[in-house]
Amino acid sequence: PITVSGITGNAPAALSVTVDIRHTFRGDLRVDLVAPDGGVFRLKDYNANDSADDVRGTFTVNAASKPADGTWKL
Repeated sequence: PITVSGITGNAPAALSVTVDIRHTFRGDLRVDLVAPDGGVFRLKDYNANDSADDVRGTFTVNAASKPADGTWKL
């Protein structure tokens, strides 16, 4: 988790999330960003046809409706 404090207002409309997840079959994985208020942003869904290793990359979500302050989780 990442805790954000001291930021008034909402998160940005173009919130970038960079992940580096090690896993031998990334098709197994669903990756969600969970906002402090419990809102969920899907970064990557399951894909049984994706047999490559690891999930690495930057995802951009519109988080403008969510409070910036609080604990964000993957």
